[in-house]
Amino acid sequence: MVLLAQKEVKVIETNFKGSGFNNKESLAISNKNTGELVILVEDSKYTKLYLFDTNFKLKAELKTDRLQKNFKSFVGYSIDNDVYSIVFTDNKIKRFGILSFNFKTKTLNQDELVVDFEKEKYIKSLTHNDTFYIITASKKSEKVHFYSLSNDKTFKKKTIPFDHFVFANDQNYKKYPVDLFRSVGWFGSGSIVRIDSNSPNSIENTSSKNKLYQTKNELIFTTDVLKGETRIIKVDMNDFSVTSSSFEKPVIFPTEPGFPVSYKHNSFIHNGILYQLSINSKEMKFVAIGLDSKTKLKEINLKKEDSITFKNGPIIQEGGSSFQSARIRKLEKTSKFLRKVGNSDVGITAYKKSDTLQLTIGGYIVVQSSGAPILVGGGGAIGGAISGAAFALSSAFNPTFGAYGAYSSTKSTYIDCKFDKDFKHIEGDRLENAFDKIKIFEDNFVENYFSNNKNIKKEDQFGKITPRMKLKNVFYHNNKYI
Repeated sequence: MVLLAQKEVKVIETNFKGSGFNNKESLAISNKNTGELVILVEDSKYTKLYLFDTNFKLKAELKTDRLQKNFKSFVGYSIDNDVYSIVFTDNKIKRFGILSFNFKTKTLNQDELVVDFEKEKYIKSLTHNDTFYIITASKKSEKVHFYSLSNDKTFKKKTIPFDHFVFANDQNYKKYPVDLFRSVGWFGSGSIVRIDSNSPNSIENTSSKNKLYQTKNELIFTTDVLKGETRIIKVDMNDFSVTSSSFEKPVIFPTEPGFPVSYKHNSFIHNGILYQLSINSKEMKFVAIGLDSKTKLKEINLKKEDSITFKNGPIIQEGGSSFQSARIRKLEKTSKFLRKVGNSDVGITAYKKSDTLQLTIGGYIVVQSSGAPILVGGGGAIGGAISGAAFALSSAFNPTFGAYGAYSSTKSTYIDCKFDKDFKHIEGDRLENAFDKIKIFEDNFVENYFSNNKNIKKEDQFGKITPRMKLKNVFYHNNKYI
């Protein structure tokens, strides 16, 4: 295993022995209080644990038998002083395996918990302020439940009403939080997506109608199932108090009275600002609003006959081809951008560097492909549209790697737009972010691999890249990506 933070910082000799597909091959835990880093490597027989200081000097290591093979996925962890507890689950998300260890006392314990969720449905698991939580929701109810892992390896339950996320259609048929967060019904909403605020995010992720954000003391749930408004629920994780709010979305009106108009819509939260988008083939409306002040900070109205004066670089269409040379196209006309995005699942992403804000506005469609998937790493213009698939349970543990992406069968169209702190457009090239650099490293690593192994063909007869190399993990530690 090699750890790199734009340069090689540590090589760990693990003598890894694989056993086919297994999500539990490696993970990292960043201890924000001490600045230390824990690396777990698991093979077919053993689990190995390594503790590094802030300079990546190895401080301690432990070894134990691996958890039983039914526990296939990491779902989170907790830290209590010197004791780390890593949580795994089975495919049914009913049984949980907990590996607890202390590097100072050199002790390890394995526990198994069976959680009876009764009539509740599993929604999400996460670690917040070093405490592990499981979130569930009751059927046909506004109730959402939070299970926190205690030091005695039991779960404590807290129930919160999510009345603000109960909806009814014209026939008074109700949808509840469990429906929004888990299923695709008449809202077409899908499941809730956890947004990693530390990392650039993909259009594929942010196009979800239901999102979960983490701040220092809050969990922020948003839903955009309604065309007219974004609804928000904030949960204070100190006392589990709830605050609810709604923000009207920009409306695209029909060009002729009496004729209905169809358009796509979504929102995104970044650094206390709510970004909202409404778009179809003829028009786009975009606003930025302060979450606390509810003040409108920026408004953009774009029609198909207009020039896009606020973009940095061309309109990009990415993906949708098995051939690397055809994966990125540059478009010119505003009408093409509106038509392609207006017929896609739309999303907004935000990335900030110093006082410069870069917004990416676009959409994606799922493309049916034949044959094996192509390794594309992060998928090109990351911080523009990362071509990334969701990693389900494993990305619940490490949303940074989920944000970086792996395999893709999507085609996205987007623009990058730079603004200053007053939302005035900044000329120049798009910002390069950490994931762009990781993508360059990954591509160079693959190139070197084929250069050093002349007997292995880089492409098959159809021009597809041989998927020999794969980036196993990307994680955020001490303000760096490793």
